[in-house]
Amino acid sequence: MHLHGLTKSKPDTIYLNHEQAPRPQNTLLDQKRIDMAFRSHQRKSQNKINFGDINICTVNGMNTNQLGVISKTVTFENYPKAKVRMTNLERTLIDIAVRPAYSGGTDTVIEAYIAARDLVQASDLLDTLTNLRYVYPYHQAIGYYLENADYPSTQVDLFRQIPRNYDFYLTHQIKHPKHIKEWNIYVPDN
Repeated sequence: MHLHGLTKSKPDTIYLNHEQAPRPQNTLLDQKRIDMAFRSHQRKSQNKINFGDINICTVNGMNTNQLGVISKTVTFENYPKAKVRMTNLERTLIDIAVRPAYSGGTDTVIEAYIAARDLVQASDLLDTLTNLRYVYPYHQAIGYYLENADYPSTQVDLFRQIPRNYDFYLTHQIKHPKHIKEWNIYVPDN
């Protein structure tokens, strides 16, 4: 998020993704499994080291064949320019919607979607999301973020066209959930 200019806050943690080997996915989805998964806390990696005032955390991610990974020369804080591998804008927006706890929570995610409004096309987001082949209906969360970040309705409509057959959750462990009927999603009441 920081390297794409989607947040004004200085990150205190840098997340490095380690793609796991391909393995079969359980593609059976039912409401009870979704409810159980999202009532508990989001799993967070404990594989961290401290480097000055920055934490570096390795996250074991699903195998995506490096989908949306780019090389870019960046400057971070007082360090010299470096060429890094990072996710492109579309993949970053999807990743923060999928795991909002790694990005500072749902408020930070909506701010990032607002910051990206003139930089990204919903069709590119949808193509990337489709190619990631998630089992959970993350299109509901992304559509909700797009709508609440005031993306043009033609872009939001791309996500509205996808069936919303399951009640879904914007994040894990929502204390006071509010159901948004249009997206069939539970969000924090604030």
